[in-house]
Amino acid sequence: MAEDDAVLRKTIALGLKGRGFAVAQAETGDDALDRFSSEEFDAVLLDAIMPRVDGFEVCRRLRRHDRGQGIPILIITGLDDSAAVKQAYDAGATDFIPKPLRLGILRERLRGLIEASLLEERLRNKRLQFDAIFKSIPSAIIFCRLDQSILLVNPAFSRHFGYRDAEVNNRKAGMLYDDDRVFREHEVAWQQEIEPGRTATYQVNYRRADGSVFIGETTVILVTDETGGVIGWLRIIEDITQRLERERAIAERTAELQAVTEHAPEMVARLDCRGRFLLVNRVLADFFRRQIAEFEGRTGRELQLDAPWDALWEDACRLVREHGSRQIKEVALGEEDRVQTFQALFAPERHEDGEVSTVIAFVRDVSAQKQVERIRIQTDRLDTLGVLAGGVAHDFNNIIGALISSLALIRESIKDQPASAYLDDCRAALDQARYLSRQLMTFSQGGEEPVTDAVDLQRLLKETCQFTVRNRAVKVQHFCDEELWPVEADSGQLVQVISNLLINAEQAMASGGKIETRLGNVALDAQNSLTLPSGRYVKMEIADNGPGVPQEIVDRVFDPYFTTKREGSGLGLATTYAIMKRHGGLISVRSAVGEGATFVCYVPAAQKVQEVPPESRPAEPPAAAGNSEANLVRADAPCVLLMEDQPIIRRGLARLLAPAGYKVIPTASGEEAIKAYEEAERQGTSIDLVILDMAVVEGMGGLEVIQYLRQRRAKLPAIVTSGLWDDPVMREPERFGFNAALCKPYNKAEILEIIGRLQAKNAIASDS
Repeated sequence: MAEDDAVLRKTIALGLKGRGFAVAQAETGDDALDRFSSEEFDAVLLDAIMPRVDGFEVCRRLRRHDRGQGIPILIITGLDDSAAVKQAYDAGATDFIPKPLRLGILRERLRGLIEASLLEERLRNKRLQFDAIFKSIPSAIIFCRLDQSILLVNPAFSRHFGYRDAEVNNRKAGMLYDDDRVFREHEVAWQQEIEPGRTATYQVNYRRADGSVFIGETTVILVTDETGGVIGWLRIIEDITQRLERERAIAERTAELQAVTEHAPEMVARLDCRGRFLLVNRVLADFFRRQIAEFEGRTGRELQLDAPWDALWEDACRLVREHGSRQIKEVALGEEDRVQTFQALFAPERHEDGEVSTVIAFVRDVSAQKQVERIRIQTDRLDTLGVLAGGVAHDFNNIIGALISSLALIRESIKDQPASAYLDDCRAALDQARYLSRQLMTFSQGGEEPVTDAVDLQRLLKETCQFTVRNRAVKVQHFCDEELWPVEADSGQLVQVISNLLINAEQAMASGGKIETRLGNVALDAQNSLTLPSGRYVKMEIADNGPGVPQEIVDRVFDPYFTTKREGSGLGLATTYAIMKRHGGLISVRSAVGEGATFVCYVPAAQKVQEVPPESRPAEPPAAAGNSEANLVRADAPCVLLMEDQPIIRRGLARLLAPAGYKVIPTASGEEAIKAYEEAERQGTSIDLVILDMAVVEGMGGLEVIQYLRQRRAKLPAIVTSGLWDDPVMREPERFGFNAALCKPYNKAEILEIIGRLQAKNAIASDS
């Protein structure tokens, strides 16, 4: 309150304070302006006539102040003319009150002005809030009168339709429709169907200012005032053109996916980002023994699928959502050799903004693929070991050969002496070493090239069982398909395979048990899981009920030198594997601890069914060669040209042949051998026989030498020697220019026996 009359000022202040008002007093206009700037007030009471700055000027200055624009200002004046009243209102006063004052009237007038000001402030704030909301709504808003003429639009309207406010104000809303006929139908329908306060939603094709058309989802509201009177129509329009296109694309993709999944051999599902099933195919539903409808909108946990399937879907979808890339999971079911492996691929589907929308899952059984991979790894490992074993066997043969030759010479020099018994033991040990070397070579190259014929596998299996299984506590049962196909195989090598498997089974059941053999015809297609060529095979299973093979070592049983027995070389199954591979077949094992072991062989069936040779005993390993050489020594002395790069073997062979009546010219390389032959020709010495090492470390080998010698003398008798007894030269020496082949390590009897055969054929001259 600003009043220059001190008595009146105090009187008014006391009158107002007694009725709940707090009053700040100012004597002049300047004082009032200063206090208003620093304090908060709900109303201002000004005396019109004051010295220096009157009440009218104070009012004008207050209205220019930020906080003075809406505050109630009441001017007290003793002037009663209309000019003073007009001057008060022109200055910005809310009202005026004349002197002399009546305190009751003043109090009520102030209270009313303050309440009105507060109400107006609240209304102003609500209006500002409404304007902010109205302007920020992304959907287009149109308010029309009852006759459908446009009264008000929001800013989003211009973004949707491309019109300015002035271009549509007071025009019918039908101008926005793509089809005026639809607008007229809506006018009639809305008046009949929409009640005040209720809403209705339609899809309408609208036309923009540039002529383009979009689909708008339109919510219509019949608006009423506070008395319930209808005042107009409110339209809220959202452009759903892109949404409908996405929905249509999703529907098309869903239809395509549904068509694909119904014919897919794999399990297929579409899930949302939280792992809820949106679509599954029949394969997936049948796998879980559910109906397709049970999956919709539910997670694996909600469906109570067995572990680990229950959590798989949600976890994988979460990873796809977080990383934005496909995820691959493997699920292994079962135990030990009965494991079934599934591979699940989860791939993201994306919105146009790049966000993951849904996840497509493909689940397939990869158990066969895993089996192929295991077989490939095992084959690669055994092939690598085979190369190593072949190299070791070759070098080992050279060493054994030298020892055998030297031992034979020592044995002859101390005949009838007590030490000869010890030499015989050494010879027996070397024979075992030679057998071991042959096993190594068999493993490395699968044995000699099979000489195949049509073989009755059922007969061969039964006969091999008769002379192999000696333990009476072990019972053997045979099972066989009717009309079993003959197999294309080397019967001798097949006996070795069967014998190895039967001996292993018998030894696994020392206290007794049962062996079961099964034979059956199998036709494999090109997609078989065994990595075998397509065609006809005979499947042979030899199973025992022994202790079985632990899972951690079952993949190693075909490795050379791997054995769980106290006695044994560890080459039996490795050799068996190599022989089956050389035959174009396969051998594998199934086993679990406590459930015995089953060896499964696939042997190629004979391509042409022919009469199987009559029943005969299976081939048995030949007996060891004897030591008698009385019938092999010649009376004359043919000249032998020997080429051997190993000094011990070269000296040993020369010493073995000399007592038998042969003259030996030893050489260490192919070049030396040719030089020695040419020198013998110059001296008139006839070379009656050449013994050539096939492979030497340096220089010309036996093949190059024999080719040269055949040009000089076409019918010169020639023997090729090598530790690589499976080499084509050793299997078919005649094709490469030799008369015979001698495998290292050999003994005196074997070399003399071959020379004797050539002599019997008159290949070697009877006199030197």
